[in-house]
Amino acid sequence: MTTTHHPGSVPIDLRKRSATVTSQWLLERPEDSNSPIYHANQLEVLICGEEGFARILEDIRNARHSVEIICWGFDPAMELERRGHTWPRGTTWGDLLRDVAAGKYNNGKPVQVRVLCWRENPSSIAVKNTPGYGTLDASQVKRIQHHERLSGKPYTADLNPEERRRHFNAMWYFNATSGAIPSLTFLVRSGDFSDAYSSLAQEKESPTSLTEKGTLALFPTAHQK
Repeated sequence: MTTTHHPGSVPIDLRKRSATVTSQWLLERPEDSNSPIYHANQLEVLICGEEGFARILEDIRNARHSVEIICWGFDPAMELERRGHTWPRGTTWGDLLRDVAAGKYNNGKPVQVRVLCWRENPSSIAVKNTPGYGTLDASQVKRIQHHERLSGKPYTADLNPEERRRHFNAMWYFNATSGAIPSLTFLVRSGDFSDAYSSLAQEKESPTSLTEKGTLALFPTAHQK
């Protein structure tokens, strides 16, 4: 029997002899009473991704002091709005956060942008949730910049849209993690297999299946409680 919900009473209509019961929306434990769910909160339902990402774009552009993002997976080249048929079809995550950090939408005043991304075992072929992360180092970037100076044109000039997209991601991650974008911090968090496996063994309801336990240990940040 679950212990994550508080017990409650439901009145029964004496005439119809029926009642409607719904489960609590949020899991609750006794210790959660120190941070209760407040009443009169405003809730707005966004029906589709297009509407949701447009709102995210608007809200981040309106940031005046800081933007804090914690996510499972991050793709700098993903467009939050789409127009046309060839990448980039609109504002990308990477461009948005870089511009916001530079103060483009805040009268030139920089906005502190911090992104913490869960990144699982990099060698795993099953999880590629940070495409392009760590694929460029300083020496490779220098060669790209040297090529651009010699050719007099951008490195991406002769690339197809998909190649340009991959290069955008690689360069964005390099700049974001090397301090080249002021006021923007990007960090990844990953789990340790041995620590996760030991922790699972100590749980009262530890997974009995070796496959299940191994999967949870390999991808611990995707299964945080």
